[in-house]
Amino acid sequence: MVKFADRYQTRWRAKLDTGLVYYSQVGQPWVQVGTDLYPTPLADATGISITFDANARPIFATQRGATAEIRRYSGGTPVTYAFSGSSPKLWFNGPLQPSSSLWDAVCYYAKDGNLMSRIQRETFAIEHVLYTGGLTSLTNVDVGTDLNSRYQYISATGSANIMLRSVQYPVWPFPPDAIPHEIESVYANATINSDISYESVIASASMSELSMYVGATINSDVSYEASVISGSMSEDPMSASATINSDISYLLAIIPGDSQVDSMQSNAAINSDIDYYSSVIAGGNVVESASVSAIINSDIDYSV
Repeated sequence: MVKFADRYQTRWRAKLDTGLVYYSQVGQPWVQVGTDLYPTPLADATGISITFDANARPIFATQRGATAEIRRYSGGTPVTYAFSGSSPKLWFNGPLQPSSSLWDAVCYYAKDGNLMSRIQRETFAIEHVLYTGGLTSLTNVDVGTDLNSRYQYISATGSANIMLRSVQYPVWPFPPDAIPHEIESVYANATINSDISYESVIASASMSELSMYVGATINSDVSYEASVISGSMSEDPMSASATINSDISYLLAIIPGDSQVDSMQSNAAINSDIDYYSSVIAGGNVVESASVSAIINSDIDYSV
């Protein structure tokens, strides 16, 4: 699976020059598209758009009079699609869509004042209406940045400049190998202010972490609270802590360690009645120090 930070970072561009189509990576020399795809100059073409399909094959779209035209390679064979529309803009949805089964090259275009689309898996044969009213031409299609990085944006002109935003795409999952081998700290914390039946705070990591910590502050009744750290290889300190200010039926703080760990700690401050409190550390091969502590300020039935 492609890691989140490595998704499609290379930017590409295309241009028309005396009817010939060129493309390149941004900052690199221009390369003319093969004459098998464009055997003759496009004297009537206005505008050019480029994207790549899931197999990294380039796709181009141009405006030719009242016709939008797409050219691409299919199994190594040049293919052309033409349909009524203006200002076609190509886009590959891989940067937003985490499931490769849903990846598609999409052509957006304006027609009769509406935003239309056609997709590669339908061989660009089926027209879809996405937005109705007031559009003259499309100017750009792109993905958002920072907090908007899970949205697609389409800018258009018409009676006024228009910006359209997609619904929110799902979060890209992080595969295990996307976690860096060396992490300075892994931290999880929870503050609980209302009754719940179960709350679990878990941090897991691999290879080498300088510190790992799980903490919880519980200000209301819960029936179960678990703070768990699962580490491997080498962590400098590992700790779990809980401050309990109300009745709970069970509190468990567990740290299972593996290989080399400098220190392992589990701490709890208990300020109200609980039925059971348990703090467990399971050390790995080499643990320089391990400790368990509890401050109990009220009646409890059992403590380990």
